[in-house]
Amino acid sequence: MGLQLAESTIRLRKYFGDTLTAAEQAYMDVHAAIVKHDDAILEKPEPGAYFDEEYQLNQQQARTLFDLMQADVKYAILAKIMITELAWAQQTHVDADDTKRDMHRFISGYLVPRMIHGPLAGPEAETWREFLADQIAGWWD
Repeated sequence: MGLQLAESTIRLRKYFGDTLTAAEQAYMDVHAAIVKHDDAILEKPEPGAYFDEEYQLNQQQARTLFDLMQADVKYAILAKIMITELAWAQQTHVDADDTKRDMHRFISGYLVPRMIHGPLAGPEAETWREFLADQIAGWWD
């Protein structure tokens, strides 16, 4: 499931003729870069050659997802659903307890306050943005 919920929501908005916000367009641009990266791996697999780029793209995608959540509460709600389901599915993961703790920390520390009080600002927002960028790759494994 991963980030497909946010992508699908954006695609639906676009399909029905809505103009994408800057945050939505940035998210789709990063998604296109990830698809291009994945296609390159399939065409010319070289073990380890794409790791740095993949890591950077994952962080970029996490940051644009955070920007979506800041811009529109519906993306925060979608992220809460995604992350809650991912936390539940972590039961067999090697680092399941640490991963689940980090997921729940993001839900309670950012998502719930965002849904209730609106977007964060300043250093607090940047802290959560970077937290998500650092953690998200392990969440989708």
